[in-house]
Amino acid sequence: MAVGKLPELNSAYLLVVYRYFHFGLVLKWSWYNEFGTTSKFSSYIHASLLVLVPEDFRYLCSVVKRFGVGLCFKDCKDLAERLRDLRPEEYERLRRNAARLGFLLRRGYFFKRALFHALGHVKG
Repeated sequence: MAVGKLPELNSAYLLVVYRYFHFGLVLKWSWYNEFGTTSKFSSYIHASLLVLVPEDFRYLCSVVKRFGVGLCFKDCKDLAERLRDLRPEEYERLRRNAARLGFLLRRGYFFKRALFHALGHVKG
């Protein structure tokens, strides 16, 4: 499996390009990533890619673990070991989970769920 960096692309082409990859890597660029999500994470899930997330991104790691859509890692050495040890059947399970979560995301499931939840608590 080759590793490469994409040049800057128009966002309209991202989903097409992402279909040729196996993983999406989220790297630290702001303290915000420790507590929230990133558009990169969302675009990877939207494209049904497995997501690789540093463990210190607490919220993203909790999402990755809850939905089984990728791997959380401590450092580059840990990531390399986890990828090396990833069995084909585990990869396929994670890939199916990512595809399912991507489907839900594209259909607005979480937005609708939050909206209905909020409306259910409105009185009057």
